[in-house]
Amino acid sequence: MAKVLTILKVVPNTVELDKEALKKRLMENYNKDIPVEVLQINEEPLHFGLVAFKVAVRTTDDDDGAEALEEYQSRVEQDDVVENVEVEMQTLSHAD
Repeated sequence: MAKVLTILKVVPNTVELDKEALKKRLMENYNKDIPVEVLQINEEPLHFGLVAFKVAVRTTDDDDGAEALEEYQSRVEQDDVVENVEVEMQTLSHAD
């Protein structure tokens, strides 16, 4: 079955945050009990010291994968230091 690779852009609401703690939550906490694999997290400088996080996640190419991605995105949006989460890119991948 094909997989869907999604890049989420996570923008914090402050420059005064523990970036490593947020990365850990993005990588390990928010995908618990849902079929979302977090592959990579990169930082992208924005302005005035603010950094966005590009989170690469992989899900299955079916309704379950779409629901899992929505749940992951919802969990991230509820974080106290997160201002905005948006899907920046999606593509199909046939590799595991």
